[in-house]
Amino acid sequence: MTREAKATAAGAETAAPEPPVAVPVRDRSWRPFMIAGALLIVAAGFAMAHSWSPHADLRVTTGPPGSTAQRFIAAFVSVSEAQHPRVHLKLVQVDDLAASGKALEGPDGVV
Repeated sequence: MTREAKATAAGAETAAPEPPVAVPVRDRSWRPFMIAGALLIVAAGFAMAHSWSPHADLRVTTGPPGSTAQRFIAAFVSVSEAQHPRVHLKLVQVDDLAASGKALEGPDGVV
């Protein structure tokens, strides 16, 4: 015999069966918002880093006006401005190599 049967036979009251334990259902509707928020924070960080990234202003010497080197560098500058808006190339026309070196020197004499 089982315990319940023995208890019933002995005249003892039977205990009521315990109700099943309800497992709480987790509300996970916040997860997509948390993931989207984290991605927005990361995207904002990349946007700030990109906007604060350095710009480059470069001086490039060319040969005499109308020379092959001057035309090539002018075409290169136009393509470079379209593809790399943060890089600015300034053309400096010179007649010879010695003038080219002096034209590239900065105000403090450093290239």
